[in-house]
Amino acid sequence: MPHDVFVSYSTRDTDTALAIVTALESTGIKCWIAPRDIKGGDVWAQSIMNGIGGARVFVLVFSGYANRSTHVANELDVAMTKGAVIVPFRVEDTLPEGGMALHLRTIQWLDAFLPDRAGPIATLVATVRTALGQPAPLPPQTEFGKVTTPPPAKPPVSKTRKVIESTDSAFHFKLPKAVFLLTPKGRKYLLGGGGALLAVLVIGWLAFGGHGDVKNVGFEVSERSSGGGSQFRQTFRADSISFYENAYQPVLPFNYSTRFLATQTRYVYVVVFLTHETPGRNLIIPFNCTVDRGDGSALTSLSIIARLEPNSRNSAWRMGWGNTNAGTWQQGTYRVECRYGQKVIGRRSFEVL
Repeated sequence: MPHDVFVSYSTRDTDTALAIVTALESTGIKCWIAPRDIKGGDVWAQSIMNGIGGARVFVLVFSGYANRSTHVANELDVAMTKGAVIVPFRVEDTLPEGGMALHLRTIQWLDAFLPDRAGPIATLVATVRTALGQPAPLPPQTEFGKVTTPPPAKPPVSKTRKVIESTDSAFHFKLPKAVFLLTPKGRKYLLGGGGALLAVLVIGWLAFGGHGDVKNVGFEVSERSSGGGSQFRQTFRADSISFYENAYQPVLPFNYSTRFLATQTRYVYVVVFLTHETPGRNLIIPFNCTVDRGDGSALTSLSIIARLEPNSRNSAWRMGWGNTNAGTWQQGTYRVECRYGQKVIGRRSFEVL
């Protein structure tokens, strides 16, 4: 039977895992959990892979036991690779270690330390329902949310603003009167007028990995049919990233900006704009957007799931992080970088004043 949620847990946390499954399935959300959904005679490892592959949301019951479980770590790694929305449900006040820390360090937690977990499980159900695009009976406490209809057309780019087009491999500057710059790594770069200042900028960009805006990035989506035969391929373009502030349930109009007041800011939404040819089929494209503070430390990670209809050509997909009450965001500069797989498809910053 098709399912939407995979529940990963240590056998020491079986009671909590089953309580989560019961709560989710009571609202009509089908779950996959071992060993219940492994049929007699099936290969255990293959069943686990199939269970994760068919799930859109991966719920991790995290505890000290799960932290030390190789099986749980492997399941999380597969889910991250598949692009599932990860929802960690932490039942002990412990931090992830090793490979678990690598995957979970930027993902918002749901904490459930008290013996009575009815309230946290209800919040978990609301979070999962939101991630699956179902009306949530409770406002979620994490950044996971449903991508709804596209916002209005993006604001026009000022004619006086210099636009830097990017791929993963290079930035392209249109400059007059070329001169060569030899970097410390021996690479030659072609620069135009104002060479001294531009040289400093280019060296700075090379040294710090490139923190400027990235937009107009093309990327390819490919999927092989379940039978292993024909392969679907299509090129997409991430035109830009925009931001707006709103309550958890946003209402029109969306006022795009890169500057927000800390005293008024609740949720900050990241919006990724796409253009593409009509896919001719229903298509799901997962993105991951990390939000970093000005000092480079990670604040959170947002999972944006684009669900394209066969005839769609332009679309916008959003995800927000924050709180229903203002005051969550501290003053400072925040950088958002979005990826499809390992490819950077967009980068932009905003300020909280």
